[in-house]
Amino acid sequence: MLVLITGATGGIGYELAKIFAENRFDLFLVSRNEAKLNLMKSDFENKFGIKVTVLIKDLSFPQSSKEVYQFAKDNNMSVEILVNNAGFGHWGNFFETDIEKENRMLNLNVNALTLMTKYFLPDMVKAKRGKIMNVASVAGFFPGPFMSVYYAY
Repeated sequence: MLVLITGATGGIGYELAKIFAENRFDLFLVSRNEAKLNLMKSDFENKFGIKVTVLIKDLSFPQSSKEVYQFAKDNNMSVEILVNNAGFGHWGNFFETDIEKENRMLNLNVNALTLMTKYFLPDMVKAKRGKIMNVASVAGFFPGPFMSVYYAY
């Protein structure tokens, strides 16, 4: 069984990858951090005897989700579990924060999750099996000072 995890190199993504690896799931890990991805690949393959495929990709760019899906198709990978975990926040007074960084945050936290689901779900439906976990923040339920765009999504 193959598990695709975005934002796999830190925090919740890393811990989920470790749990899946310990339970002998093959992994397809996506992140921007090449060094950490390669370290995880080596570590998990050696410790757990699983196959780990890594893809260095910044999902905050609109075309990246489709590129991840195409990579999976080009490499005959059948993703059975998708973990949409990648995300980040941006702090500061709204009138002073960088609009480009906020746009990338929205692309990652909202659009990439939606697109990854849209690309991979039809294959799961066709195979009559699959699972999707969308990792989110409880911040969406509260107002938050200095992180208005993050809290708003």
